[in-house]
Amino acid sequence: MQLVRDRFIAVALDARKESGEYKDADGDFIRATKSVTTTAAGSVCVVTADGRRLTSVNGPGQGMEQFLRSALKSWDALPESERKPGGLSVDVTGPMDAKRAALVLPAGALVIRVFNRHFGAEESGALRYARHADFIAGTGTSAAERFAEAHNDFMWIPESEWRALVPVDPRVGETQAVPVSFALRLMRFHLDPCRGFSESAAFTRSQPGAGRFALAITKVSADRLSMQLDGSASLTESGRDEPSSYEPRLFGLLEFDRRAGKFARFDMVALGMASGLPRDANGVITPRRGAYPLGIAFELVANPTAAEKLYPRGARDNPTAYLEPKDRR
Repeated sequence: MQLVRDRFIAVALDARKESGEYKDADGDFIRATKSVTTTAAGSVCVVTADGRRLTSVNGPGQGMEQFLRSALKSWDALPESERKPGGLSVDVTGPMDAKRAALVLPAGALVIRVFNRHFGAEESGALRYARHADFIAGTGTSAAERFAEAHNDFMWIPESEWRALVPVDPRVGETQAVPVSFALRLMRFHLDPCRGFSESAAFTRSQPGAGRFALAITKVSADRLSMQLDGSASLTESGRDEPSSYEPRLFGLLEFDRRAGKFARFDMVALGMASGLPRDANGVITPRRGAYPLGIAFELVANPTAAEKLYPRGARDNPTAYLEPKDRR
């Protein structure tokens, strides 16, 4: 929304962590202003830099522009001395909470943008984007529109791991398995039909045998190394009402800049049938029942901005389990 870009500084927060877990200056600011709610739908609130709340806590959706313009009226009513640049000073924030620090992008890690999207099928079998009628009866129009959109996340690949993907003496036609930690992170935290659609998470106990992923060297030069990833996964778990599953095939194209010592391309796509998912926080299947096609796309973020360094959903509750997944057998 252009109004937000022109007149506000937008900040996205994890309300539950800010209001309850983080014991530092940022968390104190959120608790003092009571500017977030812990509902799954999220909320919006406008506050000044010195902690003055200008609006109530409002849900997203219809009427947002009017809501924001009312905040601007309250802002414009403040003394000019408080509104002009440099009119307020903010104290030194002090040390960062250790739990917050654990969710900072590790040095040297790759950032991969991830998109999940529901699909449907024409009578001919051809894929199409999901429509309102694909979702369960009673799903509202605006909700169906949101569910049909691509939902985003991020994937982090630690430096030691992505370096292990690059063969020391590459030869065209050779293949190699990916590191177990890469495969486990992919299956436990990213091949998840719940991601972006609900608060729940699926397949977090997946073991190495649930999937196979191999890299084939397709081109080698002094400057570039090109590789192709092929794989598949069969992910299943029990559910409250019925079993949950996702069985995607994966294809990827990776390019490594040998002179620069970094990846120039890291693109993958997963496509397969999902069933019994997504589930909400109570285990209820929503917003779709039955088997349906779900696609997940991955693309390298070459020079991530601050917003693109947002931690992956899978790292939120246990960063170590995400960054260093172990075989639990």
